Amino acid sequence: MRKRADIEFLRVLSTFGIVWFHSGVFGHEFAYSGLIVFLILSMYLAGGSGAADVLTLRRRLERLVVPWFFWCAVYVGLNVFRGVPAIPMSGGLVAGVLAGPSIHLWYMPFIFMCLLALDVIKSHLSQSCIAIGSGVFAFLILSTVSLWRPISMELILPLPQWAHASAAIFIGVFFLYFYQMSRFVGGTLFLSILSAAVYATSVAGVGSPYLVGLMAGALIVFRLLEGFKFDFGFFSECALGVYFIHVFIILVFFKFGGVSGWLFPFAVFFVSILVVLAVRRLFPRLARYWS
Repeated sequence: MRKRADIEFLRVLSTFGIVWFHSGVFGHEFAYSGLIVFLILSMYLAGGSGAADVLTLRRRLERLVVPWFFWCAVYVGLNVFRGVPAIPMSGGLVAGVLAGPSIHLWYMPFIFMCLLALDVIKSHLSQSCIAIGSGVFAFLILSTVSLWRPISMELILPLPQWAHASAAIFIGVFFLYFYQMSRFVGGTLFLSILSAAVYATSVAGVGSPYLVGLMAGALIVFRLLEGFKFDFGFFSECALGVYFIHVFIILVFFKFGGVSGWLFPFAVFFVSILVVLAVRRLFPRLARYWS
């Protein structure tokens, strides 16, 4: 898919939202919107590019699993250095591996499995059927949030994260194949999901991020920012690297201090970008793990 300035802009904003959330400063719960947008964009951008074959599997492994292993090793080393468990095993070995040595790494195996599942589904169902089914599932998940959210919060990591992210996966696929549906069906489903997200605002940490995610998806699908000309491609190329490294940068800032309050997530974000750019420049062979 050809790069679009509006998508690159939203990708940068969503990455900053993730950094803001993990920084723990005021407003960090709303900043979780960044991860919802990140998930929607992931499915929207990558979901249509694969098929259920060996070549796609290899591409997914190189793009998602190999960097995940690399960064698991990095954070295992960091945990050992800090004197904490290399991989938390309170929920068992499988849960510990999927959650990773740093909990933010849960995204990589999760999105890998979601994309592979979509690749298989595409070989059996039409795009319009997938779009309608995804819209229905997103609506059902958000409209029943008061039932499953308390239960999911009691589960071992990373299952709460997976449960929270599931609607975003379906929304991303819904937007990916939006124009394969009739206008009436697509519009009805979109308004239904939007209404469910409004209802979900009664549950802390769910409704508001999903409202932001839906608005971001609408901006992309309906091309409401098509005239957006500023090129964010330079920063967008650093997004995945920032996602990986920012938790380490946060730990460094906590250790040495110097920045607090509203400035904290901005400082972490820009330092993370600088680190990503420096590593890509000085160690180009590591670029595959940073972008």
